[in-house]
Amino acid sequence: RTPDGEARAWCYTTDFDSRWEYCDVPACIESFSEPTPSLPSAECLSSDPDMCGCEEVLQADYRGTVAVTETGKVCQPWASQWPHSHTRTPENYPEFGLEV
Repeated sequence: RTPDGEARAWCYTTDFDSRWEYCDVPACIESFSEPTPSLPSAECLSSDPDMCGCEEVLQADYRGTVAVTETGKVCQPWASQWPHSHTRTPENYPEFGLEV
């Protein structure tokens, strides 16, 4: 997930020595709609939130099940405060799908 504007999906890890890392979330194949008066910015037409994240929204649309980092570390659940305490919880960021 990307609750705070990082470059792409990331998670806290369950590794005491590595607080957070980027996740290995596939990027959606990018195709864009043209901006219109009702949609002033381009939209990722290939968005499939269960399978991939669109780069133009920093993969904030991703809602799939990847729970490991690019280096293979297991992600800490967002609702958990162990082993790393943090404020990026489902309650604080309800629109980002952190309940998974």
